[in-house]
This record gives sequence, structure tokens and C-alpha cells, in this order.
Amino acid sequence: MSVQKRRLEKGWSQEHLAQLSGLSLRTVQRIESGKNAGNDSLNALAAAFDIEIAVLREEQTMAANTATTKPSVTGSGTTSTDNTDEYSQHKMAFLMNLAAFFVIMPLLYWLNITLSPATQWVEVVAAAWGAAFVLHGLVILLMRRGQADTN
Repeated sequence: MSVQKRRLEKGWSQEHLAQLSGLSLRTVQRIESGKNAGNDSLNALAAAFDIEIAVLREEQTMAANTATTKPSVTGSGTTSTDNTDEYSQHKMAFLMNLAAFFVIMPLLYWLNITLSPATQWVEVVAAAWGAAFVLHGLVILLMRRGQADTN
């Protein structure tokens, strides 16, 4: 049973557990998010829950082993971590930006020709937007390479 489950079973808030254990709220949050707790933190939590520290150590070890043995590869061959979610979000944003480019640029070109044909300001907009595409594409490429390196 995790620290969070024990806390919720007793109907305690994180703040209440922090007060009972003498730990900071941030430490309780960090432990509940799956980070390893040090011996002092485990001692404090064991005292707050009125259980043996060995029980908490064993639970922490089991949780760490479960997290490392879960399958981490999805059908697409990418790891299913927060990095994959971030990569997917960047890729989707890039594609949406590209779609917006192809909708908005013809309108801007038409406005440029109609309102001020003597100055080609639309070229500056297209160049700046293009530079942004290149930078965003490089970020996505580096993220994908980073994922490939971790596989």
C-alpha cells in the first residue's frame, strides 16, 4: 500500500500528514508522486501511520520495482513516458501551426497586394514564420532523437 493510499484511508490531507510526521508538505507530495524517501522521512511517516518502518521500506521497494518492470514500449515503438507525451504535443502543435500557415498566408498575401502593393511586407511575415517552423522542427527532431537514445 502506498503512502498516499494509507493517508487517504485515514482521511488525512497531505498537510495533515506533513504536520503529523514533521515533514514538509513538499516532501510528502514528492514521496506520494513516487520519488524515493530517505530513512529519516520513512521513519517519520512510519511513526505517523503507527507502523513499522520495514513495512514502508518494502512498499517503496515494491513500487520502484513495479515502475521499472512495466512495459515501456507502445505499438509505435516509442517509450510511453512523459517525454513521449511532450513529443506528441510538440508534433501536434507543429502540424497545427503548419495548417494555420497555409490558411493565413494566402490571406495575408491578398491583403498585401490589395492594400499596399508597393511594399512586400508579407515576405517578412513569411520569413519570420518560416524561421519559427525551422526552430520548432529542430526541437521536435532533437526530442525524437532523445527518445531513440533512451530506447
